[in-house]
Amino acid sequence: MFFDQRQQAVEARIQTILQRSAALRGQLVSDAVVLKSPLALADRVRYGWSWLAAHPQWLAAGVAVLALTRPRRAVWLAARGWTLWRLWRRLQPWRATLQPLLGPLLSPLVAHLRR
Repeated sequence: MFFDQRQQAVEARIQTILQRSAALRGQLVSDAVVLKSPLALADRVRYGWSWLAAHPQWLAAGVAVLALTRPRRAVWLAARGWTLWRLWRRLQPWRATLQPLLGPLLSPLVAHLRR
């Protein structure tokens, strides 16, 4: 008798947990709808980046057209790119310092973007 009551209590607890789990899954789906558009944009950017890496001649052609049609703009963009590259190189030592702090926060996002 005691074991039957205990078994019924365990089964009731399992049913409660399963119902709660289903409710939480439904809430997660409804909350994730907000992220659908930004994640779709990130996927498109990632796809575009990988396509550009596979076809670098189109980037070179675009740079050549820009340099021929708007040389001042091309020089300005080159200077801005050089500045950003130097800033990136300067911040690289900080990456090792901040990685243990930001890694757990950013790793799910990075993992999704790499897929």
